[in-house]
Amino acid sequence: MSRFKLNVGDVFSVPIDDSRVGVGQVVATYGRSAEYFAIFDAVAPDPASIDIDRAIEARVMFLALSNDAKLHAGHWTVVGNRPVAEDMPLPAWREVFTTEGRVDVVDYSGQRRRPAQESETEILPDRELFAPALLEDALRAKHGLEPWLDYYSDMAPNEMTTTARLFGASSAEPVLVASTTDDETGDYDPDSEQSVFVYFALDGGEYGTDAQREAIFQAERILEAELGQTGVGEIEGDEFGGGQAALFAYGPDADALFAAMEPQLRMVPLRPAHALLRYGGPDKPRIRIDL
Repeated sequence: MSRFKLNVGDVFSVPIDDSRVGVGQVVATYGRSAEYFAIFDAVAPDPASIDIDRAIEARVMFLALSNDAKLHAGHWTVVGNRPVAEDMPLPAWREVFTTEGRVDVVDYSGQRRRPAQESETEILPDRELFAPALLEDALRAKHGLEPWLDYYSDMAPNEMTTTARLFGASSAEPVLVASTTDDETGDYDPDSEQSVFVYFALDGGEYGTDAQREAIFQAERILEAELGQTGVGEIEGDEFGGGQAALFAYGPDADALFAAMEPQLRMVPLRPAHALLRYGGPDKPRIRIDL
């Protein structure tokens, strides 16, 4: 199955308000379905007005492991592609093996590791994937449009815990040949992939209660297994924020994909809820189905 094509180096806009957009870039990948996004200290009136070369020379305000949901949905817009800066502060992570009593330092890609020194175990963060909505919220908070929350700082780059510093090599070198897609050859047709995005309202705060999040996780696990058996598509992840939870699924036929998902979706005890079915790329028609 074809997957929405997003390349390392892609530069994109992130809405701030009705008259301004911020600028981000895909600076690396992790596995098959996660990307590192850098958000720069740059602003433009709209995506078409972005001076790409100047924007990516600005300070990196946030650098976080995330996913492409906002780009695939058309909320963020790709405006060009540029090489990733060689000094991009890509992070390193801590991985703890409790049963073995071992802690490793792992590079941003997950491909290189070594035993951690005691001092490193205290400063290295655990790997964490941040929803794109959180990056957008943090950017708005930087511009005074929302309250600043302490955990937004977790998405800021830390020069003390970069892959380059802890592994002694240029962190950007392997990034330039990476990609988030399996289809590295041939032309990509965005209309060959369709999608179902499902949204559930949360009433336990911005990210819901533990019970509400578990209801989403349980549905996601069941849907992953069921879609794997039917072959009509696959679940590509979830997102929490802004008082709602979302599930993202992709396949060659949105109607068949939703038909396979619908029984389980209607069992999730969170309302209101609805599904958006898209029949191709972000510019194609979509329909809404209330659950």
